[in-house]
Amino acid sequence: MSVSGAAVEGTNPGDFSGLSETCTGAGTLAPGQSCTAQVAFRPTATGIRSATLTLTDTAPRSPHRIGLAGTGT
Repeated sequence: MSVSGAAVEGTNPGDFSGLSETCTGAGTLAPGQSCTAQVAFRPTATGIRSATLTLTDTAPRSPHRIGLAGTGT
């Protein structure tokens, strides 16, 4: 599998900043290999904040979406 894109999207993407990932530059990932993605939660408002980490890749059912959520105080 190869990952061609990683992005934070959705309702409150600005609250999940500093996307750092090793997936798009990893080349082809063989079975058992992995890559990482990290974001920082910095809410711009109080209450529940949400976004989606979207990975576009060559695996079935791409793109893959991971829910992100936090509560701003």
